[in-house]
Amino acid sequence: MNEHILIVDDEQNFRFSAELALKKQGYTVSETDDGEDAFTMILEAEKNSRQFDLILLDMDLPTISGIEIIKRLQAVKITVPTIIISGQLTSTVFKELLALGCLDIFFKPISERALTTRVKEVFQKGAQNHLFT
Repeated sequence: MNEHILIVDDEQNFRFSAELALKKQGYTVSETDDGEDAFTMILEAEKNSRQFDLILLDMDLPTISGIEIIKRLQAVKITVPTIIISGQLTSTVFKELLALGCLDIFFKPISERALTTRVKEVFQKGAQNHLFT
């Protein structure tokens, strides 16, 4: 398995446990706790032909929000499947994320099994060929 996943979440415990669970499944994992840093990482990966295959994205981040990251990626035509993992979302943001075509939305806490199962499904279905859907 060579799929590369970016975890973007300001909760260190979540990043650590998600990274550990995904690495056990054979995925390559990078992580950050900052929205602007995540956007820069994605741009750099694209520039160097080492694109991320999936982003696990929290909405409430330092510097820029998860939804702003999605909008910026769409503006520069970078296509990366994205799963939202958040502690809470307003109904307005929830609807906007669905309209933007996010793959899935999970609410914290999420079990290791649910996370790894959904990630595996994404790659089995070839979702990396779609923009957020």
